[in-house]
Amino acid sequence: SLGDREVATLTRDDARKVQGLVKRLPRNLGKLKALEGLPVPQAVEKAERLELPTVTAKTMNGGYLVHIMAVFAWAMQEGWTPTNLFLKLAVADDVADEDRRDPFTTEQLQHLFTSEPWTAPATPDMALPGRFWVPLLGLFQGARRGELVGLQMRDVVEIEGILSLHIRDNDIRNLKNRASRRVVPVHPSVLELGFGQYVEHRRQHAPADALLFPDQKDKARGQIGYNLGVWFGKKINAYQMQGRNLSLHSFRHNFEDALRRAGLHKTPIGLGLAGRDDGGSAASYGSGYVMSDFAEPLARVRFAGLDLSHLKVANDE
Repeated sequence: SLGDREVATLTRDDARKVQGLVKRLPRNLGKLKALEGLPVPQAVEKAERLELPTVTAKTMNGGYLVHIMAVFAWAMQEGWTPTNLFLKLAVADDVADEDRRDPFTTEQLQHLFTSEPWTAPATPDMALPGRFWVPLLGLFQGARRGELVGLQMRDVVEIEGILSLHIRDNDIRNLKNRASRRVVPVHPSVLELGFGQYVEHRRQHAPADALLFPDQKDKARGQIGYNLGVWFGKKINAYQMQGRNLSLHSFRHNFEDALRRAGLHKTPIGLGLAGRDDGGSAASYGSGYVMSDFAEPLARVRFAGLDLSHLKVANDE
């Protein structure tokens, strides 16, 4: 990305440009036929147009930057450059070790959402609504399993004419942290699948303190939604899906990747949608924002290649 340059003419700003390019590298760059034969800058641009997931911070640091830094350390030793321009240019990795897991690939998402119970559109009175809706909401809302399974009827609200989820503590479960408490619009792709119709049907048959997904009322090992996680894990195993620690929580990682592609990762809006706190001013993301400020950015969260047309309903009225 720097052209044909003498190493002595390179600057720290040039090194940061390379670091920025590394941050945009797609996963499995050398194995993707769509990018075959392209120079890296062009491959990165095409990957972004195709909305392909980027490499993890661990891969950026251990797979790319550490080797580039080693080359410049050798150049410095040989007297070609006075300093190692890439020293301490590692990418910050804010993912805890216990939370490291892969997102689902597009092929895996498509396989999942054409299997039971996603072989046909939802019906408002379906027997196991939690199994149908929680994984979809996990993907399109980026919400955690407990956040979704613990929703009560009073937590589905309409603000500025926008159907929204009020994710907050209740007597069923507590949330992970302060940033987890949020009000977010329902993704338009979820509405296209009949979520609004399900909510209206449920309102006709349940009080405000009832669970939105009554089939998920049981707790196991002290966790609401634990049995749903076990059920979903069995699906992953049955389909022999390959990936690190794949689970319901992997949808949250898909969502984070989609935020990156939409230019929302670690922005106040992105942090608010995902229920994350960066410890800075963005922690108070709700101040000064209205629900419509979140609806348009959330609609930009998309998953290229995932076809859910077989699950769409005629309307959501």
